[in-house]
Amino acid sequence: MATNGMDRRDFERSLADRLIEAGKLDPSVLDRALRLRAQSEERLEALLVKLGLASERDVAEALARELGLPIAAAADYPDAPVLEERISRKFLRQVGALPLEETVEGLAVAMIDPVDLFATRALEMAAGLPVLRRVALPSELEAAQQRLFEAEPGAGIVERIESGADEELSEDVNRLRDLASEGPVIRLVSQLIARAVESRASDIHIEPFQNRIAVR
Repeated sequence: MATNGMDRRDFERSLADRLIEAGKLDPSVLDRALRLRAQSEERLEALLVKLGLASERDVAEALARELGLPIAAAADYPDAPVLEERISRKFLRQVGALPLEETVEGLAVAMIDPVDLFATRALEMAAGLPVLRRVALPSELEAAQQRLFEAEPGAGIVERIESGADEELSEDVNRLRDLASEGPVIRLVSQLIARAVESRASDIHIEPFQNRIAVR
């Protein structure tokens, strides 16, 4: 993955250099982190925090300076989910992101990994809005997700589609035939598209039968 024409590994090295220059990372331990990074899929910034080599706050501030982005403050996280009818909770958990608010410029989104262009583009597609990235502290974002999502009631049709309940899927989609002119259909289509993006699917198959509709 690249950012602004820079390879991900080059970006991580530049980020590490910024931390060292700021006195937030001991250069003698960087090689250790880079060796571990080369053997795993973990992001360097996540490894630095997990190994106790740099603080979560210091890494977030370095990311924000490197990318020229603001940091999402704890007070920025919403009291209720934003655009929950369009963006899957499962996807938000997978990519470490959370919509904060709709603005005239677009959708402000806190992201643990704001360099993740795939997640950014998927969010733009699902929301139908430009995404305004904010650097998130992982602990604050995860606490907000838990607060917003854990107590929610059953998510109905779309959530069951995401959980892979194939038998219920056909029944639920069948029920949508009687709601063809109402909002739930629009939300379902948006979620199906978002689900396809999450799965990196090349297409979506909708097969109509006499008494039901199957989605693959």
